[in-house]
Amino acid sequence: MTKNSKILILGSFPSVKSREVNFFYGHPQNRFWPLMARVLGCAVPQSIEEKKAMLLSNGVALWDVLDSCDIAGSSDSSIRNAVPVDIALILRAADIRRIYCNGTAAYELFIKHLAPRLRHDAGEAAVDQSRERRMDDGQAVRAMETDTHRLKETHMKHCIIAKFNDSVDDKAAMITRIDKLFAPAPAMDGIHGCTVLRNCIDRENRYDLAIVIDMDKAALPAWDASELHREWKKAASALISRPRRYLILSDQSIGYSS
Repeated sequence: MTKNSKILILGSFPSVKSREVNFFYGHPQNRFWPLMARVLGCAVPQSIEEKKAMLLSNGVALWDVLDSCDIAGSSDSSIRNAVPVDIALILRAADIRRIYCNGTAAYELFIKHLAPRLRHDAGEAAVDQSRERRMDDGQAVRAMETDTHRLKETHMKHCIIAKFNDSVDDKAAMITRIDKLFAPAPAMDGIHGCTVLRNCIDRENRYDLAIVIDMDKAALPAWDASELHREWKKAASALISRPRRYLILSDQSIGYSS
């Protein structure tokens, strides 16, 4: 979860397999990841890092209703001595617009333990809205598809593609330096992630690196005016051959400039 997450999906409590792998929905037969890939229009992720990347790039956060409990194996019906999470802490950490429960058990635990807190903080209407969001209901899955589509309409990838000039002798070291320069980017409002990629083919007619910034479209002016962006332009003017290429990628189109 990041501060830019918009959709929160709540499970009941981690299964035995999820506790073993220390990540959500860890059983290989769990339908959650194929379902989310379909909803988000992505390939089904395999590794934990791929799963995290799919969720974070689409503004989706995962958590569980319960922080701790007594449970026999993975049986929700055996849950006793339930201690709920601090839902207020989660909602303060991210800009959550929708809460979904991934099934009946999570929904019932949510209503019992978390809805009273939401009712106190946000009013009855917020709880009523959440009550209709159960992922074992086909209507709720379609609602999530609509919600994630709206998020994608406001999301883009800002890509910088560049080639070093002759003053750069150690390209690997310079890419490490640039990676450190861009490391603070995800802490900025509206930026979800930033990746610096090195070209795997060392040829004279190839670019040397690509910087991919996952961001909200509305955040682009703030990014352009940021101190980090100014530092990059200063560094690039001394290290990068012109022209630099800029790509703006979204689900609907590609923008290009040099």
